[in-house]
Amino acid sequence: MPSLPIEEGDERYKTIQVALFEVLTLHLSKMALTCTDIFKFFFAVIFPPLGVLLERGPCHCDLLINIALTLLGFIPGVIHAFYIILKY
Repeated sequence: MPSLPIEEGDERYKTIQVALFEVLTLHLSKMALTCTDIFKFFFAVIFPPLGVLLERGPCHCDLLINIALTLLGFIPGVIHAFYIILKY
């Protein structure tokens, strides 16, 4: 594997490190998890449409999409449920 032309003590290395930290901090600050999300994740693993139902409500197209994905395969339903819980 080729090594990077930037050494650890280089000023560019510090700049890249700070930029990556800022991007990660900004991304993680948008995903505010609450205590109820823990229960939603638990229900999403057991029965994915239930996690989506608790997050979005009964009259939403995300629930129908998740039911269809769960019928096609359990794992796609779980992935979609995790996505919905993290997004909203």
